Amino acid sequence: MLLGITAMTAQKNPERAENRMEKRSERIEKMDPAVLTSMHAKRMTLALDLSDKQETQVEKVLLANATKRKEIMATRKDRKELSKEEKIAQAEARMDEKIATKRAFKDILNDEQYARFEKMAYMKKRNIRERMAKTRVTRK
Repeated sequence: MLLGITAMTAQKNPERAENRMEKRSERIEKMDPAVLTSMHAKRMTLALDLSDKQETQVEKVLLANATKRKEIMATRKDRKELSKEEKIAQAEARMDEKIATKRAFKDILNDEQYARFEKMAYMKKRNIRERMAKTRVTRK
């Protein structure tokens, strides 16, 4: 009987993990964009060995992006309610923002830093995809 109880408590609860992720995203949404961008800029400074000038420039770009993202999230409609044209317009706007951000970082960072930045972005995207694939498998 003790072995059965131990086995039951040792199993991972996927609902609990999902709730934890939802609570984390809610906390992040409530945080001030300036605080988030400051933390993000400091992480980038450590990873890319940025100068003080580069750090302030990166922080400005990140703050502009975070502010726009917060505004968009506040006025966002449910995706099901949008027409096809609206969805396309939103996708194009997101791509334009990504291009502008990428160009800004390319101007701020030197070649070595930019290469490391690109690698970091690729790894982050890959890790997110892997986590999403893992959650899809566990949900089925």
